[in-house]
Parts: sequence; C-alpha cells; structure tokens
Amino acid sequence: MIDKKFLLPKIDKQSALPAANQLARQLTWLIADDVINEGEKLPPIREYAEVLSIHHHTVRAAYHLLESKSLVSMQPRVGTVVQKYIPFSAGSQNEYLNSDMIGILVPSISDFYREVISGIEDVAHESRLIPMILSCHEDPIYAEALYKNLSSRNVNGIINISLGFSDEFHQTFKRPENFNVPLVFLDVADADTHSLTIDTLAAIELAASHMLDHGYDDLALVNCPADLPVGRDALIGFRRALEKRGLTVNHQSVFTVPDFGYNAGQFVIERMLNEGSLPRAIVTVSDNLAIGAISKLKESGFQVPQDVAVIGFNDILPASITDPALSTIGLPLYEMGKQAMQALNKVMGRDVRTWIQTKFSGCLVIRESCGCQNQSSENGEKS
Repeated sequence: MIDKKFLLPKIDKQSALPAANQLARQLTWLIADDVINEGEKLPPIREYAEVLSIHHHTVRAAYHLLESKSLVSMQPRVGTVVQKYIPFSAGSQNEYLNSDMIGILVPSISDFYREVISGIEDVAHESRLIPMILSCHEDPIYAEALYKNLSSRNVNGIINISLGFSDEFHQTFKRPENFNVPLVFLDVADADTHSLTIDTLAAIELAASHMLDHGYDDLALVNCPADLPVGRDALIGFRRALEKRGLTVNHQSVFTVPDFGYNAGQFVIERMLNEGSLPRAIVTVSDNLAIGAISKLKESGFQVPQDVAVIGFNDILPASITDPALSTIGLPLYEMGKQAMQALNKVMGRDVRTWIQTKFSGCLVIRESCGCQNQSSENGEKS
C-alpha cells in the first residue's frame, strides 16, 4: 500500500516536459517541503508506475534524476532512500526545469521595501525575468524554508532583503561552490558574500550631528536592539556624534524598541512620558518610528518641533506628507533595488570573480520636524 503523500505528483501527458522530469520535479518539491523526509523510501518502481499510470522506465528515470542531485540513493535490495535535502546541490542551473522566475524575500511589505522592489522589478523586466515577492514575516527561519522551497523549483536567482538567515545557515553561503542558486543580499549587514549594504553608522551620526547643530543637547536615540547589526551600528554612530561635541551617551539617552514600526514609535513616546524622560530632540532608526512618535507627541499635546524635534531614517514616501513633514536621512531606495537586481544578473551570468560588495550612504533631507523650517520663519527667512 503506497502512502497517500506519494500520490500527490500529477503527470500531465500533454506537457512538453517529459513525464520523468515532471515526476522528479514534484518529488523534489515534496522533499524540500519535508512532506517526504530523510531516510524514507520512495515507492517501488513498478508499483509506483502502476499507480501513476506511467511506464516503469519513466519512474526509474525520475529516480535517477533525483539521485544525480543527491536527493535519493538507489540501493540494491534496499530501495530508493531519501537523502538530506541540501538546496545548494539540488538547485543547479541548466537542469531539467528551466525558469524565468526570481525570488525576492522581504521581512514584510512596507513603504521601505516597495521602493526597493520597484527598482528590482524595472531591471528584472528589462531582463525578461518575473520577480516573486515573498514576505518572510520577520522570521529568518521561515526565510530559510522559502529559500529551500524556491531552490527546489529551480528559480533563476534569489534576493534576500534585510532579513538574512540564521547564522548556521548563513555560513553555507560563504563557500562559492554553494552558489548553484545565485543569491544576493541587500541591506543585510555582515553578509560577507554578494551583498549591498547601508552605512547605518554614518547615517545616524549625520542625523544626530544635525540635531546637535540646532543646540539640542538633550538628545535621545530610538533604536532597535543593539545585538542586531543595524542597532549596533546606529548606537556607534550616535555615540560618535555626541563624543565629538564632548557629550556622553548614558542609559537614559537610548530607548530600545522591538521593531521599526509606527506602533513602536507611539509606544516609546508613551514610555518616555510615563518615565518623565521626554528629551528635547529624538533620532530614530526608521521613518515609521519617527512618524509614530510624532503622532503620539501631538496626541499628548506637544508641538513638533517647538517642544520636541524629531528626525528619521530612510525617507519613505509618507515622510514628506506627514504633519509636520519629517526631516530624515534619505536613502536611494529605488537605486538600491536596481543595483541589487543588476548584481543578481551578474551572478546568474557567472560574470563575477569576487564577492560583489557595495555600500550605500545616506544624505540629509531637511523638512520641518527637526526645526529648520521653524527657525527660518522665526528669523524672517524664506523657507
């Protein structure tokens, strides 16, 4: 009796793809998805052929295809035994399944990623490639599962944005022989492979220096956890800006939030108010944090920037239309997406001899929330 899970493959006899390739492809998916597990035996060839209504030579050919990818081991008197699924060896290009697809892994669908994705899509369109945008729900383990799943379907390449993978899984990508499935990281610090990163340290130092230029010595940083690369670099940049003015960072100068979102920005202001530690000016590690903070400040009766000045980081679209308009550190988000896709094209075309390493810098975008426009009006200057 054949287990029902082995009946999932469906053979389309009208397809141009040979039946053996169809069966091998679908069994690969089931192995990658852990429906069929390491150590299990595939059904006996003749019995499987009868159930699927195909010739036993077709099943044998499919099993040999899987064995050539180290997905199974065909052992006399034992059977066809499933091996540990390793996406790097199973996803070779130029194999029995061709594809025009690329996978784009993002932590979530937000304004930050929409602009990046637009840049990716435009270059992909020129290359006649179709991007699949997949949200990882802020979970690097789920990103690993998606990577394995995509590699089993032989996508042309993958871009991992912001999230990365677990440390153990990530170590695998430091060996060039594992790049059978081309992969580029974007906004993943310490990737050490094909990667395009953001100079967070310099960006936060620039933001903090600008606020200090206003004379806001009572300055706070709203940061993500410092054990994350972004949080670590932001804290260093913030500290550098203060130390250059002879100031020091204490525990009351840094407020840690769990994520980069609007709600976290509101929560941190509520916390400041409850603790009686509301500063004169705030630097945040994302625009969404800053916009959430401004909303809560206004709701609590404070004026921005007259009572509390705020500056963000990213320059997402809502930054220019919030009230007051958000001063921020702008990033070339669209260009970052374009260059990430261009890098992936080079890796897919094997047109690289060393790791692609690019770093993007931010620039100061002056609007109202930092106090610049307000000062201009008070001095009778034209804004």
